[in-house]
Amino acid sequence: MDVRGKTVLVVGLGCVPVASSQARFSKRPTQPPRRHDARMFRCLVVETSRRRSAKDVAIALHVRPPGSFRSLLPSPDDPSFDPSIGSRRKSGVAAACLALELGANVVGADANPKARRLENDADAKASASAARAGKLVRTDLGPHETHAGSFAEADVIILSPGVSLTQPQVAAALARGEQEVLSELAFAFRTLAATETSSFSAPTKKLAVTGTNGKSTTCAFAGQLIRACGKRAFVGGNLGVPLSLCALEFLRAGARDEKAPPYDALVVEVSSFQLEHPGWRALRFDAACVTTLSPDHLERHGDMATYAAVKARVFAALRGAEKLAVAPVAEDVAFETEDGEDDVVALARRGAVVDAMTSDAPDSAMETFEHVGGELARVGDLPGVVVDHEARRATIRLPFAKPETLELSALRAVGAHNATNAGVAALLVRGLDADAFPLEALEAGIGALEPPPHRMQRVDLTRGGAGGADRPSVEWIDDSKATNVESARAGLAGYARGGKAVVLLGGQAKGGMDGPRGIGFGALADALAKHAGYIVFGASGKDIAEELAAAGAAPPLAVAETMRDAVAAAKKNVEEGGAVVLSPGCASFDEFDNFEHRGRVFAALARGEKV
Repeated sequence: MDVRGKTVLVVGLGCVPVASSQARFSKRPTQPPRRHDARMFRCLVVETSRRRSAKDVAIALHVRPPGSFRSLLPSPDDPSFDPSIGSRRKSGVAAACLALELGANVVGADANPKARRLENDADAKASASAARAGKLVRTDLGPHETHAGSFAEADVIILSPGVSLTQPQVAAALARGEQEVLSELAFAFRTLAATETSSFSAPTKKLAVTGTNGKSTTCAFAGQLIRACGKRAFVGGNLGVPLSLCALEFLRAGARDEKAPPYDALVVEVSSFQLEHPGWRALRFDAACVTTLSPDHLERHGDMATYAAVKARVFAALRGAEKLAVAPVAEDVAFETEDGEDDVVALARRGAVVDAMTSDAPDSAMETFEHVGGELARVGDLPGVVVDHEARRATIRLPFAKPETLELSALRAVGAHNATNAGVAALLVRGLDADAFPLEALEAGIGALEPPPHRMQRVDLTRGGAGGADRPSVEWIDDSKATNVESARAGLAGYARGGKAVVLLGGQAKGGMDGPRGIGFGALADALAKHAGYIVFGASGKDIAEELAAAGAAPPLAVAETMRDAVAAAKKNVEEGGAVVLSPGCASFDEFDNFEHRGRVFAALARGEKV
């Protein structure tokens, strides 16, 4: 994007408060953003540092008719507000750095008056001092309505994932239709595409992964397999390094007149929040995957039909022949349409393709519906990937190739779900370029695969259980990333330890997971029956116990107020040779900054450290 000499306002630069208990109803915007002309413009970057921010609730444009749904709106005056939370750099600061080095003049803004100013951010200052950089103008802190002029004067508004399309200043910009509104992901991608065209001989292969569960691990595995083939891989996007920083690497390499781009392949994790924002039609990938689909983030998307439609937009980014689209088989999707259609992802894929093709001009005169959306493969069927968990091998088949066998016996990652993740990752990497990523090299890399932190990760192996230090080892498993019921179910179903695991469930449950009836924990009853017992804790602990009792599960071993209390109870109840598994099935915001913070505290408590 050509933003040289223009102005960028970055909103949401620091912490995001813990969710308040107050709620209101918000209306969905009904008008799509209109394309802006090519006049000289100023840019506005909107960002929040917590992706699933309770203060920002939005919906997907062009997917469902207008409706209302609940949003949580914390305030600096709320007792739960904590300005020390969530200070990690995220996509807004990354987009600001990219805009600065593209020559834009950048202003920062954050609704939290105690957020870090861009002027005090080392990376932003470094980008502002780069050759031909724009100017770091100011940072506006406090309620956005007090800085409404900055929104109104902007020509381009760039949204990070946590920002709501119903946020009044953003909604006003959409209604005016005079400004381009797009996601940080789309801003980064468009910069990448322009840099590749101007500086390098060919575009870099790009792989996108979304889905309710498994996307982070699949991305991590795909990146590791690419590197096992001797290639350079970028892994980031929704989790980890924002795509804007990858675009910045390409921009700098082009400025140095380097002959090759910094990476051979990009593996991009994409969230539903990113895909609901305008700009998704400009994304382009060579392979894309929806790993799983089950209820999640319904407080933002409103219903499962909208959630599925937004997720499937990733397939509209597949343009041209022999592009790979990977979706779960119909029976593995947790719901069906009002018409009884159970192949929901495939149906949503067709809808996204139609939307993209009827809204924008095609990339070329040769582009037709047959060239958009990719060749469909399945998780659990062929073409696609089928994992034989007993034999420890996977059969993978690209839609345009013969079946291949991938040995998984060397895989060290815990759980049957990780064997599936490894098989899906191998399929996707093969789909990028079968010649560049031969099966033999991928198979050789299986044994070195490491899942991301906090996903069925062993954090300790201690001596002793309920009987003392001379008892066999107790394994402590951190599955803090299991922030919804389906993710917890997948981890627990794939973990054995002789049926001696004590499972910790709790935190802040996500409402609507079981429709209006509850929070969905009854679905865990069968998985818990295979383990020694469970302990509930946190804000939703008692509700979880009630739902499990209604589903026929045994009573909990303990009902704890905090995770610390739950760990103490687990140490008293775990048997010799058993395990303690934190697989909460809930968000962490009742006690912690995020799921990573929760996992780190769990690991420290498991090791007996002071926290």
